[in-house]
Amino acid sequence: MIAIATICGIIFGPSAAGLFDPQTWGNVDQITLEASRIVLVVQCFAVGVELPKVRPSSIFRFVDLCTDCSHRNIWNVIGSLWSFS
Repeated sequence: MIAIATICGIIFGPSAAGLFDPQTWGNVDQITLEASRIVLVVQCFAVGVELPKVRPSSIFRFVDLCTDCSHRNIWNVIGSLWSFS
């Protein structure tokens, strides 16, 4: 699957066919940010759909623990970077 995506990216990219060239679209940073947000939402939705139906409470506790730790760490990093600027 990864090989197919890489080959399609090379074929349709700006170096080969020139069909997909984000440099000509304007603000590339904003486009990249929005595209990564869309990909993240789709991947999170796909993971949620693939979760098993058995024992949802134990799975919910595990997912809640993982996201709680990561959110806490993200807030700490952002807070420390904010204080330096």
